[in-house]
Amino acid sequence: MQKLVESSEQLAVLNEKLAVQRVAVAEKTNACTLLLTEITEATAIAEEKKAIAVQKSKDMEIQNEEIVKEKTEAEAALEEALPALEAARTALDDLNKNDVTEIRSFAKPPKPVQTICECIVVLKGIKEVSWSSAKGMMSDPNFLKSLKEMDVDNITQRQVMQVKMSLKEMDMTVEEMRDKSRAGAGLMKFVEAVIGYCDVRFTLN
Repeated sequence: MQKLVESSEQLAVLNEKLAVQRVAVAEKTNACTLLLTEITEATAIAEEKKAIAVQKSKDMEIQNEEIVKEKTEAEAALEEALPALEAARTALDDLNKNDVTEIRSFAKPPKPVQTICECIVVLKGIKEVSWSSAKGMMSDPNFLKSLKEMDVDNITQRQVMQVKMSLKEMDMTVEEMRDKSRAGAGLMKFVEAVIGYCDVRFTLN
């Protein structure tokens, strides 16, 4: 009888230990499950970041290729724009002081002639854009020379946009301008060449 009691007590102790161990195992199992979940989530995030990084790298490669291509095309365009600019400067050789005097003599010039002269006012950075300021500009005996020596690399995008708007409103070709004024046509050819050069320069920058 005593042995039976002792056996029962030992079994009870073992059951208590087993219960404690089961709790510990359950806690460790839960901890492992939580850790695995965290690892899985972290791995997924890491893989997603890696995929994004790979995609960004590919996008950058494509962008770099496009930049190189655009730069090459812009440089080629500049090679074409420079001769056009030089040709326009040379075309000014066909004009003389009498041609300029003829334009200045207009009290009220044809609108296209006034517009193209005011475009030059803008390109030269003169603040007041008007026929009066254009006449004053052309009164300089070295006016044509100043156009040939104009530093076109210092012309701003704002100036170019202002001139483009005026040319668009004028809506006239150099040939059509020549019918109204030979000097006006020469000045218009120069203005258009300067704008073309500036457009390419802005692309390169």
